[in-house]
Amino acid sequence: MAWIIGLLTPLASAGIFSTMCVAWWKHAVVQGAPFVGKPPSYELALLYAAIAVLFMLCGPGRLSLDCVIAKWRSGMTARE
Repeated sequence: MAWIIGLLTPLASAGIFSTMCVAWWKHAVVQGAPFVGKPPSYELALLYAAIAVLFMLCGPGRLSLDCVIAKWRSGMTARE
């Protein structure tokens, strides 16, 4: 939900990244599932982990609540 509204995006991305690393470990190492193929493949876990890293590095963007809050806070400090 935090990804959708853009609130605390780096923290939400870190949580999703760690969850996807555990999913990759369970499917790839423990079960020995293929990269692409049958339903227990682990390609989606790696895709979501890569997207989480992208959001951690690039940030949420202009249309997120993080940006709105940052603009609001900078406007408050400029008036004081």
